[in-house]
Amino acid sequence: MGAGRHVPGPAARLHLGTSIQAQRVCCDGAGGPRLTLRGRPRRDSIRSFSLSVLKRAFTVFGYSPQLALFHDTRLTDAQAQDCDRNRAELRFARQF
Repeated sequence: MGAGRHVPGPAARLHLGTSIQAQRVCCDGAGGPRLTLRGRPRRDSIRSFSLSVLKRAFTVFGYSPQLALFHDTRLTDAQAQDCDRNRAELRFARQF
């Protein structure tokens, strides 16, 4: 699920976007990383959230900079595989 909004006023041509994702992964096959220590199939729950800002009024050779921030959380029943991860991306988007 995602949403975007253009910001009016002095920050004209600024675009804010958000996205939320949730998924469940079940690994029913045989093999080491797909099984828990108890020999059961591994089940993961993954949640992701992102926020992006795009400034259309500022361009570099026709491209506008976009900053995107991400937060991912993985919960699993496999030992020592839970994690939280944050990352940032600087993108350049071409406006048509």
